[in-house]
Amino acid sequence: MLNSLVTWKAHRTFGQVSVKNGDFLLEDDVSNDKTTVRENSNMISDHSFEYVMPDAVVTPIGNLANVYSVRTDWLGGQAYNWWNNTKPEHARVMVSMNMGTNTLHGQRSTVLRPPLDYGIWEQIVDIPRQLSNTQALSLSAYVAPYEETTFSVTVSMRLQLLNSNGVWLEDLANESFVLDHTNKYDWQRISVTYKGNISNPDYKIRIRLFLLGSSQTAFCLCDGVQLVPFEYPAFYYPETALYRFTNGYDTATELTTEMLSVGNYASIVNMYAGRIEPLYHNFVSLFNGWSNYGNSTQPARATKTSDWMVYLSGVIQDGLVGNYTAFVLPEGLRPINIEFFKTSTANGGSADIWIYPNGDVRVRYADSNSWVSLSGISFFAG
Repeated sequence: MLNSLVTWKAHRTFGQVSVKNGDFLLEDDVSNDKTTVRENSNMISDHSFEYVMPDAVVTPIGNLANVYSVRTDWLGGQAYNWWNNTKPEHARVMVSMNMGTNTLHGQRSTVLRPPLDYGIWEQIVDIPRQLSNTQALSLSAYVAPYEETTFSVTVSMRLQLLNSNGVWLEDLANESFVLDHTNKYDWQRISVTYKGNISNPDYKIRIRLFLLGSSQTAFCLCDGVQLVPFEYPAFYYPETALYRFTNGYDTATELTTEMLSVGNYASIVNMYAGRIEPLYHNFVSLFNGWSNYGNSTQPARATKTSDWMVYLSGVIQDGLVGNYTAFVLPEGLRPINIEFFKTSTANGGSADIWIYPNGDVRVRYADSNSWVSLSGISFFAG
C-alpha cells in the first residue's frame, strides 16, 4: 500500500500488514479512540507518575494499595518537564503492590480532583521541533474510576500556550470526558489534539489534567500521560522497567559510568549501590627492604575506581627511608605530577610519602620505619 486508506475488520488473526510512506491508524469501535502506529518520543517526564513521592496514607484501598498525600518538595513548581500540582497540599497518588491492576503502568497512579479546592496536575514542556512539520500535538492519558469514585465524573484535558515567562496566553485545545463510576479500574484512553503551528520557539506548552466541578468527593485515577507531535496518540510505552530498576526491584549486572555526568543536569538525592567494582585492585610488590607489617594489618595495595581515583592502603615496615623506591604503581594508576602525602608511623610519628609520575612511591621521611601507614592516600590518575 502506498499512501492508501484501507480498512480492515479483523476476526482472530490476519496476515502481515505493511505500511509505506504513511501512518497505520488503529480505531477502537467501542470508544472511537484512534492510535497511530509509528515511532514516537513522549514529551512528558515521569509520564506514569512513578517518581511522584508518597507521604502519608490518606485512604487504604484493600490489602494491596493505598492513596497517599504527596511530598510537596518533589513537585516541580514552575520548573519545566516535571509534575506540579496547583494545590500541592491536596495532591494525591495511589501506590499499589498489585502491579497492573489497581494502577495501570507500574506502581503509581495520580488521583484527579476538582481544581478550585483540590488542584490541577500540570507539566510544562518545550515546543517540539517536529511540530513545524506535523502541525499537530496530541495529549492523551489513561483514566479509571476506583473505590472512591462513587458517581460519574468528568475529566478535563487541556493544552495551553505559555510565553517565555510562563504566562498563559491561550488554550490551544481542551476536551472533557465523562467517566462511568460503575466500572472500577476499567481504564480508558482519552485524548485531545491541537492542529496548527507555533511560531515563537521560546513559548512553552502546559498540559493540565483535572475533574470538572467542585465536589469534594469527586475522584478518579490517571496514568500513562503522553504528549506527541502527531494528530493522534501513538503507542504508549510505560516506564515500568526503569522504575523497577531505579527503585531496586530489578538489578543490572553492569552499569557503565565512564560517560555519566549529572552535575549540570540532574540532582540525585539518594543513591544506593550494592557493590561498585573497581577498575584495578591488587597488592603491590615492595622493594629496598620494605615488607608488609603483618600483625593482622592490611598488606600494601592499590585500588583504582571508575572515577579515575587511586587509593592506597596497608602498613609497611623496615625499609630504606629517603630517595628510595618502596614500590611502583602500574601504568594507569600514576599521577600527572609529583604528589606529597603525610601519613602516620609508629610511636605517634609521621611520614612523608612522595608519589612520582613514573609510578615510584618513596618514603622520603619517617619518624620511625618500624611501621609506616599508607592508608588515606588518594589522588586523581589522569
